Amino acid sequence: MKSKLKLRHFQYVKIFSSILVLSCVFLLSCTNNLIREKKLKKEAAIIVKKIEAYKCKENKLPDNLKDLGLEESDGYNTIYYMQRDSANFTVSFPISAESHLFYYSDSKDWEKGFRKMKK
Repeated sequence: MKSKLKLRHFQYVKIFSSILVLSCVFLLSCTNNLIREKKLKKEAAIIVKKIEAYKCKENKLPDNLKDLGLEESDGYNTIYYMQRDSANFTVSFPISAESHLFYYSDSKDWEKGFRKMKK
């Protein structure tokens, strides 16, 4: 009887330990995503300021990031720029495999997902 009780106790300890480890992994993953998003948002805000300064100086939006003296690349930590019309633009970066966080120049705010520019 005592051995069955010890075995059951050991199984509970294993289950609890597994849940604890998985919870820690999940929390670390969420924390890393939040840190990454904050870092990219800060970098993107610098790009937005450079775009606005270029627009004031040149009286037009840059065609691409190279016009601002920045490298264009591709990947999960890449910040993208898109001229939407003669006055509006978006700056974005991926927040998941299916979704991006966008800065819209028409609202001067960050939004999840792609939308048409407001008139």
